[in-house]
Amino acid sequence: MSRDKSHNANLIIAKLKQYYSFGNDKELADFLDIAPNTLASWKSRNSLDWSLLFAKCEDISMEWLIHDIGPPSSSMFEEYFANAGPLLSKKNTYILSESDDPLIYDGEESEDTSKVVLLVPVHGYVGSGNLTYFTETEPHAQITVPLSIHTQGMYYFSVSGDSMFPVVREGSFVGIDTNDKQVISGEIYAVWLRSEGASLKYLFSTHKSLVIKTENPRYPSIEIPNEELDDFEDLIIGRMRYLSQVYE
Repeated sequence: MSRDKSHNANLIIAKLKQYYSFGNDKELADFLDIAPNTLASWKSRNSLDWSLLFAKCEDISMEWLIHDIGPPSSSMFEEYFANAGPLLSKKNTYILSESDDPLIYDGEESEDTSKVVLLVPVHGYVGSGNLTYFTETEPHAQITVPLSIHTQGMYYFSVSGDSMFPVVREGSFVGIDTNDKQVISGEIYAVWLRSEGASLKYLFSTHKSLVIKTENPRYPSIEIPNEELDDFEDLIIGRMRYLSQVYE
């Protein structure tokens, strides 16, 4: 049983009641299958049973519950990606030229598309060892990517942390193809882990399990038996198809 006193138990209990529209503590206690006096003890001792909350409240975003970041629902990817994606238009698609100013790409088939770049927004952070989130509503950066690599369902993020160092460095920009979730062993994917949020990891598929690994040996591997994968419906966000970083 995992208990934690580092968070405001009263506030979190209040948010649970708000999310589930419970009118009192007893309704929440019944939902959690605990006695009302156990819930009262959590509040008085400022101590929560996080293992129980993780098990019973699978539909809640723990980032919202604990840190008040992002939407309350843990199934936030579709809504997030629907609002964050770059659109192809004359306003953000350019031709690289020898002049100082890039030329606006007009979409003509005769153009040399090898020099065409797309100006895309970078929303949020994908972790490489640190707890990170997808919840920024406004882009914190813009980058240019080759039009030839951009596909529908491709989204761009900054990297935070060192678990994939030196292959992927902190401060890099990555493009994640959310339509590419088929596991190719040894490829890098953005995955959603409750303990870390959105993270970059190697995935390896075996006849027994899905293995999640990092490049940095300081971080442990995770192995999920194949028969349990249905419990991790939102595990794979997408495959990393673009990486931009500076080597020192």
